[in-house]
Amino acid sequence: MVTRGGTGPCYGLVADDGTRYALYSSDGIELTNGARVKVNLETTMLRVYCGPGHLMAMTEAETIQ
Repeated sequence: MVTRGGTGPCYGLVADDGTRYALYSSDGIELTNGARVKVNLETTMLRVYCGPGHLMAMTEAETIQ
């Protein structure tokens, strides 16, 4: 579930297992707070702060119902 949306480059997400992620994407993906999404993630060597959670690079995102 998206906890910090917008058009990036930083986003917040909580996975179904409760893990909190801080996501980075420079692609301008628009995510809505509270939306359930399926994302593809990669580890990143970037040294940016995108909020609390495990920092990962988001390569794709798809809203799910």
